Amino acid sequence: MNATLFDDTPALANRLSDLPYGTPTVTCWVPGEDEAARRLGLVRYLMKPVTRETLLHTLRELGEDVEAVLIVDDEPEVLQLFSRMLSSAEREYDVLLAKSGQRALDLLRHRQPDVMLLDLIMPGMDGFQVLREKNRDPSICDIPVVVISSRDPGGPIVSDTLTVTRSGGLSVCDLLSCVQTVSEVLSPSAQLGRLKRPEKHAA
Repeated sequence: MNATLFDDTPALANRLSDLPYGTPTVTCWVPGEDEAARRLGLVRYLMKPVTRETLLHTLRELGEDVEAVLIVDDEPEVLQLFSRMLSSAEREYDVLLAKSGQRALDLLRHRQPDVMLLDLIMPGMDGFQVLREKNRDPSICDIPVVVISSRDPGGPIVSDTLTVTRSGGLSVCDLLSCVQTVSEVLSPSAQLGRLKRPEKHAA
């Protein structure tokens, strides 16, 4: 079975028609980084690893007024890496570092940086909690945020719809096989209850 991911565009039908006759296709919608940024109220959502060029370009897009940058990550190596990237830029940035969500909020309130680079997955107060607390505080809610995370922006659930199509149609046997396979993938426990034969004991 050929699994392909398409965005929800009118070109979908044309793409499917280009497939060889009888090729099964699984289609589903997967949210991307731009939508994740909109949903979380971010300037950008960047996936690790992030290159120096991408980081500096993202900051340049925020304008010439950006001087103070708060970097929030629980891994010291990551803080050091991004600090080096910023220090190598042509323009001079005032870099603030926070290894926890609570420290990030403290620096946001007392130092008022021009932008925050935020990791989402941290022990204790994670990035999602930092965003919620920040948005509740009128004094810091307007500070732009760029998330830099290894977390898939779609999260653990990337789609609630799965469509199987094939030119020429699906036979009853094909359909039942698809249902059984998808059921086993989505509900592994179903395998245990699937027509178990009773064990034979020796007399």
